[in-house]
Amino acid sequence: MNEETPLPSSKDSEEAMVGGLMVGGDMDEVADIVTSSDMLYSSRHREIYKAMLLLHGRDEPIDQVTVCEELIRLGKL
Repeated sequence: MNEETPLPSSKDSEEAMVGGLMVGGDMDEVADIVTSSDMLYSSRHREIYKAMLLLHGRDEPIDQVTVCEELIRLGKL
């Protein structure tokens, strides 16, 4: 695949992944597979997942409140 070929994407799948993580999904398992927010197609999902990775790296809980607070801290919300 060359640089100009877009990655396959599924908005619904990305929403399910991000939403599932916020309601108690296994961030360790997902982070082993989705290693970078750049792997997501939607810019919104990339920013949310990036915030989740930062929280996870600091061993902080991941839920709607903490993710929103992190996005505010990053100037993305």
